Amino acid sequence: MNHYLTLAERLQNSMVKADLSQQKLAEKVNISQQAIGKMLIGETRNPRNLVEIANVLGVNPVWLKTGIGSPEVLNSSQDSFENGVIRVSVLDIYASAGDGELITSDFVEEITTISYKQEYFQQIFNSANAEFIKLINVKGDSMSPTFESGDLVFVDTSINRFDGDGVYIFNYNNELRIKRLQRTGEQLLVISDNSLYREWSITKEDEYKLVICAKVLYSQSQKLKKFG
Repeated sequence: MNHYLTLAERLQNSMVKADLSQQKLAEKVNISQQAIGKMLIGETRNPRNLVEIANVLGVNPVWLKTGIGSPEVLNSSQDSFENGVIRVSVLDIYASAGDGELITSDFVEEITTISYKQEYFQQIFNSANAEFIKLINVKGDSMSPTFESGDLVFVDTSINRFDGDGVYIFNYNNELRIKRLQRTGEQLLVISDNSLYREWSITKEDEYKLVICAKVLYSQSQKLKKFG
């Protein structure tokens, strides 16, 4: 398993594999070499040209941005959609509904897939691109009763910026969390649905520490109930 924990490290590794210098990559993306340099030293964490950079490097833009999923470019027609069936990847990662799940690797493996009929998938997710819909586990009780520990949540990994109030998967100080984010003035409130946990805030000055990985769309309970 690879251990490239930051965008800078993922970018550096991808550039080496693609045999591209800072200058060559900058020319292909039509940005300055200085812009690439800032990404490589960790000064820029949310580059505007990330998709273009990923395309030039031949890597999955979601992986390059967040570390979630595979570095390889997915072929959605083969990997997510086949014979009228949509296959959603279940990723080997936990999003903490607690004090934070330490990220020990940025390469998250697919452990299985769950198949849905195309019509059913479209009824649930409308026009969402199946390539970016993933399933991950929730760990902890801070989002109870909305999510319980062990529940699966459907997330849209194409959403990598604050996209209005909602529940997000995000990396803050190298800890992966699932929390409700709410914009209030110049700061983001981080809210746990469990009243036993206090809300806290991320100031404008500290937002550089925040990397939004996905937005939560739905959840699927894994609670075992006994009858009789």
